[in-house]
Amino acid sequence: MRFSVFAYSQEKLLEYGLDVTDALILDWFANFFIGKMEKRIFKDSSDNPKIFGWVKISKIMEDLPVIGITSEKGIRRRFDAFVEKGLMQRETVITQGGKRSYYRTTELYDTLLNTKAAERQESKKTDSDKSIKISQRNSTTFAERNENTYAQGNSSSYALNDSLTNDSLVTDSLKISEFKNSAVAFNNASEKIFGKNAFDESFPEKAAAFFMQNKIKIESAEIYLEFIRKRVTEKKPSNPRGLAYRLFFQNDILQEFRNLQSELSEKVAESEKYLSVCPVCGKEKVNVYASCPKCGFDMTTANDDEKLGIARKIWNLPPEKKRLFKIDEEKFIRRKLSLGFASLADKNTREQIKTEMSELYKKYGIEA
Repeated sequence: MRFSVFAYSQEKLLEYGLDVTDALILDWFANFFIGKMEKRIFKDSSDNPKIFGWVKISKIMEDLPVIGITSEKGIRRRFDAFVEKGLMQRETVITQGGKRSYYRTTELYDTLLNTKAAERQESKKTDSDKSIKISQRNSTTFAERNENTYAQGNSSSYALNDSLTNDSLVTDSLKISEFKNSAVAFNNASEKIFGKNAFDESFPEKAAAFFMQNKIKIESAEIYLEFIRKRVTEKKPSNPRGLAYRLFFQNDILQEFRNLQSELSEKVAESEKYLSVCPVCGKEKVNVYASCPKCGFDMTTANDDEKLGIARKIWNLPPEKKRLFKIDEEKFIRRKLSLGFASLADKNTREQIKTEMSELYKKYGIEA
């Protein structure tokens, strides 16, 4: 019997009740996952971030006509079986366009892989060859990929130090899985803080490498980006995105952020005086420097009577009316983010956004 089918042990495929079509679909997923597959972070039961990839069923049918499955239902049954057998995990998201299923492979899937040949090859490598490429897509250095981006200013302004620009090769000290998770987290966080496509496509990977080199937890990504955004807003530059990009990778700015975070941590550790009752929903022990986990109210704005009043009225809306408001609010936020960071710096655009928000409040009887 031939030992391998694609990258998988034929013995293990038979053990798990898988056929050659299953093997081909799994191989498709594995290769597409490290390429251009849309990624999303979900947290497991222990609150650890895990990276999942969106499987578009029609894409499989387009790429693999050889398997002879002509219905999306037939492909879905295969993935249902992968999940039932414990080879994959699935997360489903409800969007305006319908359901989206995201998948990731499990440790049980790893047992399918024929690792003997790889282990023999690995034993022949010298220490100097132990750098691992993240993916074929990242084979060029960050500096090379940055060369043709950012027409807003001089590209040399965005150059990083040599130790970072050479990190398209991630050494043994940087775990590949952590790098991928961090890059996805930075992509999501940058879209949330600065809007979609605010930076070039290599930014999430550069940011992830920068954080890992400086031993900063990825949980601080959104906080650091917000810190950068505030610094940029204070300076009111003609090229806000360019300045944000430069500040992000400056060691003195990073140290300033660390100092602020350290001071905040020390203050929080002193006592529970930084925990308070949410003035909107009444939840106890909410960090005054965070958002309420129950109603989402930004506790740092608790002294702003206008924002507090609006938040209370939204919270007290009837369930169905509140649901509809949240849908309209999400549409508004998406449109706002689509404008981009540079557009939002324009005074007329900000006034227009403010007017649209006021009209949304009036529609649901919410007045400041």
